[in-house]
Order: sequence, then structure tokens, then C-alpha cells
Amino acid sequence: MNNLYISYITVIINALSMTAACVMLFFVYKQTQTNQEWNRRKTSEETLTKLVIDEFYTLLNKLTLEYDWDPVNQEKNYSQVMDGMKNDPKMIKHFQVTLRSLLRILETICINIKHNMIEEDICYDYMFSILINIYQKSHKFIQEEREIRNNPHVFEHLEHFAKKWEIRYTSSQRVDS
Repeated sequence: MNNLYISYITVIINALSMTAACVMLFFVYKQTQTNQEWNRRKTSEETLTKLVIDEFYTLLNKLTLEYDWDPVNQEKNYSQVMDGMKNDPKMIKHFQVTLRSLLRILETICINIKHNMIEEDICYDYMFSILINIYQKSHKFIQEEREIRNNPHVFEHLEHFAKKWEIRYTSSQRVDS
């Protein structure tokens, strides 16, 4: 009877140990998830802060100061800007290089959103108006780039999120009304 009692106690201790190990694994898993989410949000904030203070705004300011075009705040679109430069091929080339660089930055951010490297909701809050406006006013340029490169995927992520965010914004405006 003594051996049977010791066996029962051993089984109970083993079961408790297994339960404690499972609980510990669960907490480690939850902590890892929390850390990953925090890191993704922190990366989002860092990326968007860099966007605000670095090359993106330099390029946006260049479009405004050198080509008299603010694609975020003006109604004028890419084709209208090009019409004003018809007699200056060098100016057109510089303008297109600047716009292409600006769009590449936005495309990179959108690819990062797609792959959950940065948080979409945070990016939306920072830049939904910028993305939607630049896409709408540069759509003709994007089409030309696709044709030149014979690649329908040029700036596809930028286009995807601009359209998605426009629907999201429009839907939120209806709810607010």
C-alpha cells in the first residue's frame, strides 16, 4: 500500500508540473505576441516619423517650389502640370524623376503595410489624405510608368492602399454625418 500511495503522489506531482509548464508556455507565448505587436507599432511610428522629416517632404517641397505643384493640397493633376512644361524637356525629366522618387517612398510604405511590418491603422492616421491625393493626382503618371516598363504592377501597392483608404475614409464620413 505504501508503494501505491507513493505512485499516486508521483503521478499528482507530475500532473501538476506538466500543468505549470503549460501555463508558463502560454504566458511566454502571450508575452512574445505582445512584444511583436509593440515592435510593429514602434516600427510604424519610426517609419512615419522618418517620412515626415526626411526625403519624402524634401521631394514634396521640391514639387511645390520648383514645379508649382502641391499634389496634396491643389486640385491640379499630373497632366495639367505637364501641360505647363511642354517646351522644356529637361524640366519634364527632372519633374518626373522627383515624382517617381516620391511615389517609390509611398510604395515602400505600402509594401511594408501589406506584409504587416508596419501597422496599417497608424499609417492611415498619419497619411491617408496624402496617399489618396497623391495617387489621384498622379494616376496618369503611374499609368505611363506601367506602359513604359511594360509592367502592370508598378506602384500596385500604393494604388491598392489609396483605393482602400479612400473607401474607408468615405465610409467614415457617411457614418459621421
